[in-house]
Amino acid sequence: MKALAVVVIVMLFACLFSVGLPLQSAAAQTTVFPFVANISVDDSFVLPCCLVRAFVPTGSSSPNCLVTLNDTTFVVLGTQVFCAKRTSPTLGISGVLVTIDYFQTVPSGYFTNFTLWQQRAIHYGQPITCADAGLSC
Repeated sequence: MKALAVVVIVMLFACLFSVGLPLQSAAAQTTVFPFVANISVDDSFVLPCCLVRAFVPTGSSSPNCLVTLNDTTFVVLGTQVFCAKRTSPTLGISGVLVTIDYFQTVPSGYFTNFTLWQQRAIHYGQPITCADAGLSC
């Protein structure tokens, strides 16, 4: 009877130990990715006339992205902002191209922040001009 009790106790500990290890390993291997980023751009991102365009490397090729405007030095009624997935041919990395269309000439000393999200983004790099990213603007 004592032998049976010892065997049952050893088996219980073995079961608990084997079940506990995968949970600990899975928790140790969990990678946390950034959810959203606050990106700043200045007048170096302004294209002739009314457009501001910035490529933000994210490492994701998902077409699902969202962008909203934050603080800015230039406000115009009817401003449009949108994002689209792009891959930089010169950098070889996927990301998001953010476009802000003011429909008016953007003044010198321009500065704005926008909040950016892209599905499956691994990171949010510093914004890059279209020309430096090798994208057609």
